[in-house]
Amino acid sequence: MVAPMKFKLKPKPRKESDLQREVLHWLKIFRVFAWRMPLGPVVHSRGSRQVWCKNPLKGMPDIMGVLQRAERGRLFAIELKRPDGSLTPEQEAWGVNLTAAGARYAVVRSLDELADLMAQWGEVNRPMPNQIPPRPSSQQIPGTKPGPPKPVLISGADS
Repeated sequence: MVAPMKFKLKPKPRKESDLQREVLHWLKIFRVFAWRMPLGPVVHSRGSRQVWCKNPLKGMPDIMGVLQRAERGRLFAIELKRPDGSLTPEQEAWGVNLTAAGARYAVVRSLDELADLMAQWGEVNRPMPNQIPPRPSSQQIPGTKPGPPKPVLISGADS
């Protein structure tokens, strides 16, 4: 008889992209004007050739936006990090430069930190956890199926 193997499953570490998705969803729910900064490689066309280059904006914050309520028109930038993550020297330099230019800058590691930060900046009242609806998936929306949307045929009036 073979003895059963004993092993422990380690929980997967939470990805920064998961936090980014949740933060953007939270900001959308509370109508905070913000966007994700796409900082991947950049494609340049040179004639018939495409050249991939590293993005020159190394260290730029993950999310940027404009405060609309208490400090109307003031730029804000949020760097997202996992709980065990640390800032690179480029990210620290961006934070210093943005703050010196008059923008708001913060490092956020959870949705609770984001909610506290937005309340501190006067953008939203601190919501209770049950006020934040879950992000709907296509399985939760009645009458929808996962997959690409079906094309809609539009017929002309003079057919």
